Amino acid sequence: MKTVNITIPDNEFLKLGIDKTNLTFEEFYKKISIMIARDAIIRCRQIAKKTGLSDMTEKDIEKEINESRRNA
Repeated sequence: MKTVNITIPDNEFLKLGIDKTNLTFEEFYKKISIMIARDAIIRCRQIAKKTGLSDMTEKDIEKEINESRRNA
């Protein structure tokens, strides 16, 4: 087994929710994946708000889905 040392700024360490200094690769990968997913959701919400998509009603969304299915 190999060991890799990674230097992480304190704010990123806290952002990742790491509570110990020795992690398995699987634990570190999970932490990074969660952070990436959270960041993606935040960006999606910002884009939706900026483009007006966040104001769509359920009826508007259903209409878009149906139109998309018809055009597929």
